[in-house]
Amino acid sequence: MMHYAKRLGIALEPFFQVNYNAYIHSSQAFGGKPQRFRESKPTIRGMSQNCWPRRRGRIPLTPRSPRKTKRYFLESLREWGALDKNFAYVASEAVSDRRGYEKNPGGGLNGKPIPSKPLRFAIFSNPASGRHPLTATPFDMQTSLFSARGGMGRIGEAFAENSDPSFATTAK
Repeated sequence: MMHYAKRLGIALEPFFQVNYNAYIHSSQAFGGKPQRFRESKPTIRGMSQNCWPRRRGRIPLTPRSPRKTKRYFLESLREWGALDKNFAYVASEAVSDRRGYEKNPGGGLNGKPIPSKPLRFAIFSNPASGRHPLTATPFDMQTSLFSARGGMGRIGEAFAENSDPSFATTAK
């Protein structure tokens, strides 16, 4: 498609599949207030990672795995989920750095950020909250793509407008 868009003179523009600033909304969840995707995703990730260390005997490693492997695994979960030293998902700099701050960092005398309060995990277990805010990512998913300016239909229109019958079969 990139080849034909170039040959047909179709301008391309970025198309991003993941927009962390987008809103998710259900009138029956979050008190009917829209929530930013960037605020929701870290909560689910943090709370899911919070569950693993509470089941230390059931870490998906073999019983013969070295202790340092288990420690590394737990530390990876802590980092990935932005958990505190007790493996809890609570208000912190790490959590706010992922989901946003109550007051953003800035300069000057009043530049110290104020960490935000994570969303309550129970909100996501409510069937009324609508579609789950995390979707599976297939192996071939790209976060950025290109789209034809004016819509992808422009490529088909440009083919139809081209009077050279051999155009579609010739390549440079």
